[in-house]
Amino acid sequence: MNYTKKCAPAMPKNWLILLILTPLVLFNSCGIINSNKLLYKEKKETFQFDSLNIAEKPEAILQVGDRISLTIATNNGEKIVFNSLGIESNNQQNQGGTALDYIIKTDGTAKLPILGNIALEGKTIAEAENLLTSKLSSDFKDPFVQIKITNQRVVLLLGKGHAIMVPMANSNMTLLEVIALGGGIKDNAKSKEIRLLRMEKGKRKVYHFDLSNIKNAANADIAMVNKDIVVIDYYPRKITTAMREASPWLSIISSTFAIYTILSRP
Repeated sequence: MNYTKKCAPAMPKNWLILLILTPLVLFNSCGIINSNKLLYKEKKETFQFDSLNIAEKPEAILQVGDRISLTIATNNGEKIVFNSLGIESNNQQNQGGTALDYIIKTDGTAKLPILGNIALEGKTIAEAENLLTSKLSSDFKDPFVQIKITNQRVVLLLGKGHAIMVPMANSNMTLLEVIALGGGIKDNAKSKEIRLLRMEKGKRKVYHFDLSNIKNAANADIAMVNKDIVVIDYYPRKITTAMREASPWLSIISSTFAIYTILSRP
């Protein structure tokens, strides 16, 4: 009796091609790892950070898009003081004291009552107040002008996939306060790799800070400025991310192999 050895069916060429392409697909998936990163600095990259005087308290500069609250009163703001104390003065007519909001337009001006379009972009709040006081002094007795930016904010990037717009409740808000309002340092974020992006005289400056150690506590008190961007670096965890990105492909290949094994049984 002749016994013939049964051989397993040959693997189709298409399957071989699939197996060959699998490593390429996995390798290619690395191209989309951490593709949602923003303002990230690679380890091998060399970057010259700017130096910042921590003790310096920067003044807010009026910029295009700023919403300003403008309070104007006569007699050096007499009515404002009386109103805050609940006192009525004998001469309150035409004294003003009402705060209204105005936007600094794209041309750098704000359209203000009586004065019309006034160029305010690039000025500090004190400079803008002095300018308006000077212009109003010809028509009003001892004009008092108070300006406040009402839409001040800091953009906070808290690591991978986390970002928040932090409103500045006051002009003395610090770096640590901004981070606290944003929910603190996330699990995969680096407290020793914090970057501050700030516009100064038309140029974007980039500063680096380390808050991981108590000896750097002074960095926590850095004063924030309107439209600052704070970036907290993070650990990329490339292996975990690569496995997550490759998981759908592995599932497809595994399912295809299982189906092929079942169908190829004699």
